[in-house]
Amino acid sequence: MAKTSRTEQLTERLARVSHAARTNSAPIVSPPPDSADADKPSQEEALVPPTAATPQPAVTPHPSGEMRYMPVALLTPGYNARTIDPDLNPEEWDSFLRSIQTAGLIQPIVVAPDATQDGHYCVIAGNRRFLAIQMLGWDTVPVVVKQIPPTEQMATMLAENLARKDMDLYEEARGFEALIAAGMPPHQIAQRVQRSASYISLARKCIRHPALAHALEHKQINRAAAMEVSRLLTADGEEKHPGSVAEILAWIDRKHPPLDAIRTACQNILADHAQPAAPAKKPSRRYRVFVERIQDTLLHEMPKRWDDLSLDDLEQLEHTLAQAITAVVSQKQKALQHQMSVPNDLSQDAPMLADADEA
Repeated sequence: MAKTSRTEQLTERLARVSHAARTNSAPIVSPPPDSADADKPSQEEALVPPTAATPQPAVTPHPSGEMRYMPVALLTPGYNARTIDPDLNPEEWDSFLRSIQTAGLIQPIVVAPDATQDGHYCVIAGNRRFLAIQMLGWDTVPVVVKQIPPTEQMATMLAENLARKDMDLYEEARGFEALIAAGMPPHQIAQRVQRSASYISLARKCIRHPALAHALEHKQINRAAAMEVSRLLTADGEEKHPGSVAEILAWIDRKHPPLDAIRTACQNILADHAQPAAPAKKPSRRYRVFVERIQDTLLHEMPKRWDDLSLDDLEQLEHTLAQAITAVVSQKQKALQHQMSVPNDLSQDAPMLADADEA
């Protein structure tokens, strides 16, 4: 019974501290236990001690990169594309908090100056540890200060989350969009977070379409299926064929088809709306006669001479023929341009250059 009460208490406190972190409010310490609660944990079991941990002495600024102790009140969570700490359930948090309470932090939190508040710092790496420290009521925390531009701060946190545990596609795409809005080119993002440029492009398209973004955010469609559906969109998130995304999303919600079926359905939609290819232009009769003469020469008049030619000789012959044809066509075009530039009264008797024997 005590375990259930402990889990409920931790869940409530985790929600309160998460809300405080999202709104950048002051750290929250657990409220005094209710004496009427018969299932309350003993003092030895309490997750947060009755009094705050003995504060470490404040230290004057050190050069960037050196470890120091900093007041928790000066720290705020940095940009985080994912909902704060979705990784651990209350029981896992219990173990995580006890470990920090007993042994302290294994490594300091990485922070960078907050561009929006003088004297304050953003957490760059270690948001989960920072949340735990808030819950434990620490006054100070060991940190390493890095002088990192805002875009690099965001990229560092996004890369950390991607490396630690797979993020939702919706959260990833929000991170990519934020980095691009901050001025980081897509190819740099791809290198920084170790994702391909095409993956980033498809992810961004997914959240630019309202219906697809809503389905992703509310777990109504998985990552792979959303990527396939995004092929129905332009780079700006507009539907290539109006109504196609709503149609495919409704079908997915109704039938729950496998990925191969979704891919085929999207390909069929694109194929059904594809513009028919323009019919190939029929070669002129003059061109066909020329090709026939060349073929006749090569097949009937030249066979006895092929054995004397190497492959290089044949390639050179092909190149020479192409150059000759190009030169003749160019000369023809120049003559036509000259003809058009001659005054009408001087060109009335000029021969017409049009091909009168076209098929």
